[in-house]
Formats: sequence, structure tokens, C-alpha cells
Amino acid sequence: MTMARIGLLLLWVVGISVAAPPSEEERARVEAALPAQNLPAERHLLIFTGCRGYVHESIPIGAWAITRMGEVTGAWQAEVRDDPAVFSDLSGYDGVLMLSTTGTLFTEAAWQDELVRFVEGGGGLVGIHAAADCFYDWPAYGDMLGGWFDGHPWHQEVEIEIEEPEHPVMQAFAGADTFEVTDEIYQFRDPYSRGRNRVLARLAPWALDLSRAGIRRSDGDFAVSWVRRQGRGRIFYTSLGHRSEIYWNPVVLRHYADGIRFALGDLEADSVSSAARYGGMSADDAAETLHGWSPEDGRAVLRPVEEAIRTALHGDDQAPMRAALLAVANDEEAHLDVRRLALYRLRWFDDAAAVSAGLRPLLADTILGETAHDVIAWQQRGIGFVTTWSIAGPYESEGVTGAGLMSVRFGPEEMTGGWQPLDEGMVDPPGVVDFGRIFGGENRCAYLRTVIRSKSVRSVELRVGSDDGCRVWFNGNTVLMRDVQRGHRLEEDRVEIVLKPGVNMVMMKVTQGGGGWQASCRVVPMDGRGLEGIEFAPSL
Repeated sequence: MTMARIGLLLLWVVGISVAAPPSEEERARVEAALPAQNLPAERHLLIFTGCRGYVHESIPIGAWAITRMGEVTGAWQAEVRDDPAVFSDLSGYDGVLMLSTTGTLFTEAAWQDELVRFVEGGGGLVGIHAAADCFYDWPAYGDMLGGWFDGHPWHQEVEIEIEEPEHPVMQAFAGADTFEVTDEIYQFRDPYSRGRNRVLARLAPWALDLSRAGIRRSDGDFAVSWVRRQGRGRIFYTSLGHRSEIYWNPVVLRHYADGIRFALGDLEADSVSSAARYGGMSADDAAETLHGWSPEDGRAVLRPVEEAIRTALHGDDQAPMRAALLAVANDEEAHLDVRRLALYRLRWFDDAAAVSAGLRPLLADTILGETAHDVIAWQQRGIGFVTTWSIAGPYESEGVTGAGLMSVRFGPEEMTGGWQPLDEGMVDPPGVVDFGRIFGGENRCAYLRTVIRSKSVRSVELRVGSDDGCRVWFNGNTVLMRDVQRGHRLEEDRVEIVLKPGVNMVMMKVTQGGGGWQASCRVVPMDGRGLEGIEFAPSL
């Protein structure tokens, strides 16, 4: 029996993971998608699949696909293990691939030292998807990999921008600037930075779905794939790999193959950090480049501009770059593509008043007006979200599922007690209440209530998001009903109401059938005067 087959047997019999083995149909799909290469190399790759947290159902087919890809291409021989004791001695391997590993996999200092020694001594490290969701209490691991998971706002079809189509690790994309795929997409936190990593792919900034809850990055930099070096070792990471069908996507498999070969030392590729390679351009030079750019110049010319913008976003003085981008956005002689680029980047700059004022002339533009409006709205995204609530629940009714709970009247609808102030620390930015974190469970509902005090008559829009359904009362009258099963999206439903002088009451009922359970509410004045004269309180 080969080492690869022994490893696969260990995956199903001994390990921590509990996901089911791949079906024959899944294996056939992988076989059809494998890259047709013959790259003989005497390389041994450890595929580690252990989990102490969430176990991805795609792990077995992923392990099988990567093992089989090594056999078909001749690029590596794989051994699949999920016993962390394997890290006591890595001398028999050329590379370690962490396949959607989660949690604190081991705490033995000697094993941790062995992995660091292995990588810094020239071994390869590959991270697939949740490889960034482990070892949070071991800083050296995050440093090696290049960053840590910080939530997954997106699980949908997304457009990915290939930042360097000519890079050897990106040859799977055949020179294309973009790639569309459906998967769970991560965002990352420190130690992630472009000063450490060579970022090769990211979520396309022009196609970002910013309605998703839990977006934490303040610079719009949502990396998908990167490479880096540590000591003599090479590291490749990609967040693609949550869904099983990713492992029979021929483009992604080829991307994996090239990334693994880079990590193993068999594919030469530049791994100098993005900041080191493209940094150093001033705001004036960036503006000059943008004003004069044309498609014939190519997108590679814009990489130093992009890096200069990112540097400004993380710097102490954003004003020069902000002014430069506002000038480009309003320059009717500049190419439409770079005017859009300026708009997309302005979304993340500070001083909402300056950005909004600078973009106001564009609001009437027939081509860019909608984008300018979206940027202004995003700049003001934190304004008006209710974070001051009372909460009641959870409530259940025997034999009634989540969808049926909307018609069941519980205590808050009968004006009885049960209300408790909700700690604002339990409200996620910009204003999302996660009942799953507070209560958990399924087939139940909960209520939120806030008091809005207004100094005058004001027309406002309530913008509500809910997972699953919701019913909204304003001053005792139902103004919105959505008896649905859905994921949470900020501001998905909108209804105009009129605040009376003094006390006004908003109450929400949010049902839960399964999966996520969240709600949000934003109050947006219709007269453009902001929240002047409006206050929120959890109770009278």
C-alpha cells in the first residue's frame, strides 16, 4: 500500500475529522478536472486535515483531489494525515499543506518549533481555505501563513480580480483579469498586510457586495490568494476551498497545483511583498498617472497607484491622496475606468464630509452618478444604525417551525413583560444583532425594541435587514412584514415613516428556522439633515 493510500485510510479511520468520504461521482468530477501535466518530481507532500473546530464537508474530496493531482501530474506524492503527532518530525516531507484545518490543533511547543524550523529551513507551507482559521494562540503560525481569518461576509458568486495575470502562480487564469466563482470568501486580520505578502488575487473592488453583515476591513483589501517567503521557505495561501465543487473546478485545481509547486520549490516565482514591489509612489505621481492613463497603457501601470492608495489608507494623513482621487473622479477628460477606480477607492477614506462634498457634483452624472451616490452612502454607513435596544426572547411554540412563528403572538405583542436592555457590546458593527450568538437554537423568535425621541416632525426611512423573517411595528402599527427564510442583508427592506415630536417606538420580531439569525435597523432622515434632533433609547 502506498503512503498516499495509507494516509487516506488514516483520514477516514483515525482522525479528528468526521466528514464523509468522497463519492464515486465526486471522484469522477475531480478526475475530469485535473490538469494534464507531466512534471516528474520526487517531492513528498503532507496533507494535514485535522480539525478542532468546524469540520468542512469538503475536506475528504479536497484531500483526495490534491493527492490524485500529484499522482496524475507527477509533481508530488501525498500523504494524508490528521494525527497532530505527525508534526513531531517533518524530516520526511518537502511540504506541508494545511487543508481547512480549524482550532488549536496542538499545543506542544516542540511540534510548533518543528514546523517553524521546517519552513524556515526551506520546506514549503500551503494553506487552503480554513488553514487561516487555526492556532490563534500561536502567533508564529499566523506570521508564517501571512494572516488570520476574520469572518466570511460572502458565501455567494463573486468576481475575483487577478492582480498579476502574468505571475507564474496565476497561469491557471490564462491571462484573464477576472474570475467568477461561488464559494465562501474570507476577510483577514493582522498579521495580514501587503507589506508581508505578495497578493495575487482579491475580491474585485467594483463588484463588492457591501450589503453583507460583518465587513470589518476599513481599506477594502479582501485578498484571496498570496505567496510569501519566510527564511528559506515558501508559502502559498488561498481562501478558495469551502465548497466541494471547488475541488473539481479545473481552473482552481491548476491554481492549487502551481501554488503547491511554488511552495515545494519547483516553480520559480517572485514573492517579494506587494508593498516592496510596487510601493513608493507619491499622491501627486499617482494622480498624474491616473489623469493620463489609457487602456493601451495596461493595468500593470496602475499597480504602483493602487499600492500608494493602500499606503495612504493606512497612514496618518489621508488628505493628499483623498484630494488626488477626488480630482480624478471629477476629471471629465480622464478615462472612465480610472474615474471609477478613484470612486471605488474613495469609499474607504476618512472624512466623510470631505468625500461627500467632493463627489456631490457627480451625482447628476448619467454614467457615474449612481456609483458616486453609493460611495457617499457607504461613507455614511455607520450613521443611523440602531445599537440601543431592549431584547425579549427567545420564544417557541410547540410543533411550530420558524416560518409559522410569525403568526403566533407572544408576550411582547400582548404588551407584557420580558424586556431586558441589550448590551451594546453584543451589537456587531455597524448595527447587527446576532440572536444566534445571544440565544442560539432553531424554530424560535425574538423581539427588539427601541425608543426614538425626535424634537420635531421628521420623515425618515427605516431600513431593515433580517435572517430569517421579520415584522416591524411603528408606534403600535405594523409597517413591514417579511415572512421569509433568507440570509441577513443590511438595509434590504425599506419603509418610510413619520416621527412625531417626542417619543416614538419601533419593535421588531425576527424569526429563526435554521442557520443564521440576525437583524439590523437603520434610521435615515429623508430631509438630508442627518440625525440632528433624533435620539435613541432602549426604553421610555
